[in-house]
Amino acid sequence: MQAPEYSQLALEPFSDAPAKTWQWRKVQAAKRTFALRSDDTLLAGLRFEKASGSLATADTAQGRLSFKRTGVFKVRMTLWRAGTAEELGVFTPKWHDWGGGLELAGGRRFSWRGVSMWSTGFEWASEDGTVLLRLEHSSKSKTEADVTLTPEGLAEPELPLLVTFGYYLLVLMADEMVAIAGVAGAGG
Repeated sequence: MQAPEYSQLALEPFSDAPAKTWQWRKVQAAKRTFALRSDDTLLAGLRFEKASGSLATADTAQGRLSFKRTGVFKVRMTLWRAGTAEELGVFTPKWHDWGGGLELAGGRRFSWRGVSMWSTGFEWASEDGTVLLRLEHSSKSKTEADVTLTPEGLAEPELPLLVTFGYYLLVLMADEMVAIAGVAGAGG
């Protein structure tokens, strides 16, 4: 039996999650569709619109968001409320370490930074440097990740956005690593 897509299931608010560590996992092998769970509680979903491409929709009990990468030489990712033109923020990546900065429409800023030399873990921090959450690739797959929250992260009003967008960034990085390995393998 095929697993149902996350959008067919009820999503629970992040505040109702029973554990401080959550897991992102692929829902369907043939699709770029992922679900975030805390034990048996379904918290969020992320679905890419196409097999390749950067447009994605994230669903949480708090609402639906859309993400998209734009630009070639000046790359940025935009975040908005799905179904509207209301831009919620812009992420500007750094080229040297996969990190970057997120600026929300209201002026709040968050930094996305690597926590390991091998790019297996990343964290969101507030403007004052307080770590809010960490996403780490699973040893099984670059598209599976564990989310560990800090007490400050649990209290963060933008937690659903940070958790879903952070995972979106991890999936894009995994896609780029596969593309780079393919190019390197073809040249050798």
